[in-house]
Amino acid sequence: MRARPWIGTFTLTNAAATMPRLWRPRGIWSFDHTVPMAVRARAEVEQGQSLRAASFVAFDTETTGLSPLSARVIEVAGVRFRGDGEQLGCFEALCDPGHPIPGPIQRLTGISQAMVAGKPPPLEVIEQFREFVGPDAIVVAHNASFDLAFIGGVLRDADRPLLLNPVVDSVKLAAMLGIPRGSRSLRRVCEQLGFSSGRYHRAGPDAERVAWLTLRAIEHLLAHPVAGDQPPAEGASDGPPDDPGVAEMLRRVPPLRFADWLVERIALPPGMDELGLALRQGAAVTMDYVRGGGASSQVVRPISLYRQGDRQYLVAWCPPEGVERTYRLERIRSVRVRPETS
Repeated sequence: MRARPWIGTFTLTNAAATMPRLWRPRGIWSFDHTVPMAVRARAEVEQGQSLRAASFVAFDTETTGLSPLSARVIEVAGVRFRGDGEQLGCFEALCDPGHPIPGPIQRLTGISQAMVAGKPPPLEVIEQFREFVGPDAIVVAHNASFDLAFIGGVLRDADRPLLLNPVVDSVKLAAMLGIPRGSRSLRRVCEQLGFSSGRYHRAGPDAERVAWLTLRAIEHLLAHPVAGDQPPAEGASDGPPDDPGVAEMLRRVPPLRFADWLVERIALPPGMDELGLALRQGAAVTMDYVRGGGASSQVVRPISLYRQGDRQYLVAWCPPEGVERTYRLERIRSVRVRPETS
């Protein structure tokens, strides 16, 4: 079954139009039953193929929090399409995380406890999603390391093989399109490029936005097949002369791998005794944190520590905003446990 082309819907002249829905949840791809798994030994992305002919899967996840070590996946969605803009399939599924969804997450996403009751567990949905992605697609996600950590963590904990597909971070695509640093959240990118209607923080609409952003980047690559004075990438496209090919895209935006973004718990670093005390007691702290060239004090309640890649993070609850946030440990200048108040 082939879906209608939809690249024409995403033009700047159509920026004011309501964002179209590109798929129907139970149409092109069914996710309400267990899909037999075909475990592949390797990814099969052909880097010599043209961009127009290449297959992409833009995806997004929603979770109960920020740390893959304590939070759980509650929704996965993806849009499969070719570089020429033809939609090839869709996937959208809620998961039962197995524990309560925090109130702030319910308000942010609109996903209630009742909505996930009786849904499959995250592992079952992620296995179906892997089958949907297949071995030949380039995967795209916004701030991809977050989604890779959650998807990869579920598979690792169940001793299942990871996806081997190359992953492009659409934040890097936004940079290629000239979006300045500090303005590359998915919402701000879409606002600047004229594609910003609809709800955010639901996996389906956000996956559609990532697909649209990917197509904008492909249009840019087709219009500028060679970056500056650099020669085309080795083994570049077997397509027409104006198509720089998958190899050129992956040269300009080096891909990530699921295996590189798994997270692991870490011990408390030396010199952070107050932080360790707060973690043991569940106490709030006043933390001096460096961001944007200056330090500021903020009150947070530490939750956990983890490592991803070569960086170490603190996950903490921020009472004033009622949300979880992550903080890089090397930017924490001091931590002071706050006295309990009655």
